[in-house]
Amino acid sequence: MGSLVKGVIIHESLLIQDHATTSFHPPAHSLLRKLRHSNLHIGIYCSPYLLDNKVFPITLSWGDIGGEILYLISNSKKDAIGQLSNLGWIIVVFDVEGAGACENSGVVCISKLEEFPLVICGLNRKRLAIGDKAVTVGYFMKPSREEDFSKRGAFPMNPAPNGLMFLPLTFELPLPAQLQLVDLVLVISVDLSGSSESTNRITFSPGMLELQRCCLGVFHLQPEFKYVADAYRMAIIFRVEDFKDLNIPLPAIVQEYVDHSSNIFKNYVLGELLFCAVKKSIPDVNVLTKSSERNELGPLFFDSLKSLPIGTEHYTDANSFKTNIHSFDLELVTDAVNWLARKLDLTIFGFDAVASNVFLSTYLLQSPSFTGQRPD
Repeated sequence: MGSLVKGVIIHESLLIQDHATTSFHPPAHSLLRKLRHSNLHIGIYCSPYLLDNKVFPITLSWGDIGGEILYLISNSKKDAIGQLSNLGWIIVVFDVEGAGACENSGVVCISKLEEFPLVICGLNRKRLAIGDKAVTVGYFMKPSREEDFSKRGAFPMNPAPNGLMFLPLTFELPLPAQLQLVDLVLVISVDLSGSSESTNRITFSPGMLELQRCCLGVFHLQPEFKYVADAYRMAIIFRVEDFKDLNIPLPAIVQEYVDHSSNIFKNYVLGELLFCAVKKSIPDVNVLTKSSERNELGPLFFDSLKSLPIGTEHYTDANSFKTNIHSFDLELVTDAVNWLARKLDLTIFGFDAVASNVFLSTYLLQSPSFTGQRPD
C-alpha cells in the first residue's frame, strides 16, 4: 500500500519528432491526448539534460499533490538515473526490450509508449488500501469520441470519488495482460467494426474478434447488431412526390428536418451522470437546397458514418451558434434521460438532440443506445 500516482513528468526527447516543427511522434500524440484530461498533473520537461533546475518549477507549480510522481525518460539517458534517486519519484524508462531488463534496478521499464497508462493503472491498483472500493474500467473507442468523454472528466486514471478509474486499452499490446488490470470493459462496438453491404450485418475488426475471444463467455455481441449497415443509410427529401420511388431500406423512420445551425448535441448517460457534447451536423435547409438544385431538388442520399454532409463555418456564424446553444433545453433532456432510464431499465445509453434556431425548441432524435446501433 502507498500513495496513488497523481503526477506525470515526460522528458521532451520522447515526444518531439522534429524540433524544427515541434511535431510529435504519433504514439506520443496519442499518449498526451489520453493524459490531458486524466485527472493527473502533467508536465513536459524541455531540456537536453535529465535533471537540472528547470524541472523543479514544474513540481513547485503543482504544490502538494498528495501522491506519487512518475518521470518518463528515454533509455538513452538511463546512465544519469542516479541523479534522480533522492527525489522520491518513480522512474519509468522507455525503449527497453526484455521483461527482465530492469530487475533490481529500482525503475520501471517499458518498450512502447502505449504501455505507460498500464503502468499508472497497475501502480494505482497496487496502492489502493485494503477495503477501498475502486473499479477499473478498460475501454476501446475512436479518438474523437474518447476526447469528447475525456474533456468532461469521464476517464480519470486514478480513482474518482465514485470509485471508478479508467484504462485506455490498445491492440498494440497483448490483450490478456491488459485485461488482468481491469474489472469491466467498455466497448464502443461501432468504433471497432465495419459493415457488409451484401449481408447488411456488422463485420467486426480483427481486434474486436480478439477481444471477444479473450472475454469468451462475457460478451455476446453478434445478435445485437443485425442490419446495422442499413441503420446509417439516410435520405433528405425536399418534395412529397419523391417518396413514391424512394430507394431506401425498410422499415424506416420518417422525421421532420429542423434547422439547427449545423450543431447536434450528443448525450451519453453513464449511471446517474449525463454527458453532453456538441458536434458539427448537417447544414440548414437553405444550404441543402442549394446543394440539391444540381440534382433538380432530388433526394440527398448519404451514410451518416461515412458521408454525412457537415455544415462549415462559412454557413454557421458565431451568433447562430450562441443562439443554438442557448436554445438547448438541458432540463428537458435530463427529464428524458430519467424517463428512459426508468421505463427501459437502462444505465448506459445515449441519444442525439438538436435545438431549433427558428422555434427555439429542443428535439430528441434516435432510439436509446450507447453506440447509435439499432437493436435486433
